[in-house]
Parts: sequence; structure tokens; C-alpha cells
Amino acid sequence: MQGSYFGKAPFLIDPVTAIKAMTAGKLIEIEFVNGCKIKDPDESGFSAAIELARSADIVILFGGLDQSIEGESVDRTSITVPDILLSLIHQLEKVVRSSIHVVIISGSGLDLTYIRVSP
Repeated sequence: MQGSYFGKAPFLIDPVTAIKAMTAGKLIEIEFVNGCKIKDPDESGFSAAIELARSADIVILFGGLDQSIEGESVDRTSITVPDILLSLIHQLEKVVRSSIHVVIISGSGLDLTYIRVSP
């Protein structure tokens, strides 16, 4: 995911790869599962994400927008986070024993009202 940037960046480092590189050699286990796609209503990845999150000490959820929703040739119709992402977040909130850290990757602002803020 590279936000709404038009064109192909010369290199892309996704957040999971970056976190794994930063924690290499440390006693930290990083696991990843793709819980949903940005513009696809399919929730079949939810169960794997929920199971992994249930046993995790820390949950970091990466989401946002990509060129299929907004970009040089595509105008989005809403400023809200995609419904599929909100649905996944709300499902995770039911089972995660610690906080969920939500990282939004987007080329523009989003209304995050429906993402609950917890101390």
C-alpha cells in the first residue's frame, strides 16, 4: 500500500517488513495476517486475524486507502475509513486483551470518528 500516490515508487518497504528488520536479533516474534482487502467486502480473512490477535501481546493494524479508492484518476466519495476495515477493527475489539494500535496509510485525511480511542 502506498497511499494515493500516482505512479510506482522506486522502492517500497511495507510496515511489516520494516518492523521485522528493526526487531531482527531480538527476542520479539512478529506475525502477520492479511485480515481484509481495502475495497473488497470479503470477510473470510477475519477469522485468521482474530485468532492471531487473540493470542498477541500487541496488535498493530495497518489500513487506509490505496489507488483503487483515491488517486490522480479516482475521486473517493466519502472521507470515512472503508467499511470493511471498520468491521475488522470492531471484531478485533471484542477479543483483543490489550489495545489495538491502528496505523492509517493514506495520501489524504480520513474521518476516524468511528475508531474508538482507548487509553
